[in-house]
Amino acid sequence: MNSNLKKIIESQDKQIKNLEKQIGNLEGVIKEKSKPSFIKADIPIYHHKSGQKEGHEGVSRETPEKIDEVKEHKLCKCPISSSLKCPAN
Repeated sequence: MNSNLKKIIESQDKQIKNLEKQIGNLEGVIKEKSKPSFIKADIPIYHHKSGQKEGHEGVSRETPEKIDEVKEHKLCKCPISSSLKCPAN
């Protein structure tokens, strides 16, 4: 009977070690998945200067030699408060 108990204890020890390994593996998986899905990894931000690079010759629309017509435009709404009448300056 003594040898029978030793066999049972040995098999239980093997089972305990196997289960402890599984617990360790599952804890690692849980730690990885514990972050919410909307949190993204840190991504380096690169700041790029907009426009042409230095050394380029500037390009803009040329003023026409002859102006056919001059129109005066008035604002319908105030660009600051969006009211219908602009405040008197």
